[in-house]
Amino acid sequence: MNTIPVAQKIEFADETTIAVPCRVNGTYRITVDTADFLSWLEGASLEEAFPYLSAPERNVLIGGPTPALLEATAREDDENTVPESPEDQAIAEFMREREELKLEATGWREVAKLINDTATEIVADAHAQIAALKEEVRRVSDKAERQRGALNGLTRLHDENTAIILQASRYVGQARELLGELGIVVETDENGYPSLSVDLPAITNKLAEIAGI
Repeated sequence: MNTIPVAQKIEFADETTIAVPCRVNGTYRITVDTADFLSWLEGASLEEAFPYLSAPERNVLIGGPTPALLEATAREDDENTVPESPEDQAIAEFMREREELKLEATGWREVAKLINDTATEIVADAHAQIAALKEEVRRVSDKAERQRGALNGLTRLHDENTAIILQASRYVGQARELLGELGIVVETDENGYPSLSVDLPAITNKLAEIAGI
């Protein structure tokens, strides 16, 4: 009977150390759980496989700079930074103040626009009120003119009535005189009603005189 050889079970250590080249220290080592490392190789993301590593450490696994190189680069940048001269500081201060003034001017423009819009509304409302007042004045003036016309008509009517009364009084006076000559006396009682008193002999004599008898 043939015996089929069985492969020996491979056991991995609990931790795996990954060494990457570093331009500062020569080699940079990262130690991770072996199971996490295998999970990453099978397709898991760096964040899922190595949540306990920092972002720079995870970045090293995909070819990024080591933390030592990042620190050295930052230190070189600080050393190469040229301090600002008084002129540069003055220019920077001028630019900063200029931006502040621009912001302030923008704010004042907004305030001016708001004031202008408010004033426009107030003026428009005032014009509307003035137009309404003018219309009311015109209406009252027309009414007063009509009343003046009516009063003038009443005055003319009063004057005409007065003239008629005066004329009638003259006629009444003349009639009294004529009647008196005929011997007829017109008297007025306390209620203003006229009454006639006839003197027949006087009337007879007057008629005879008129007839020339």
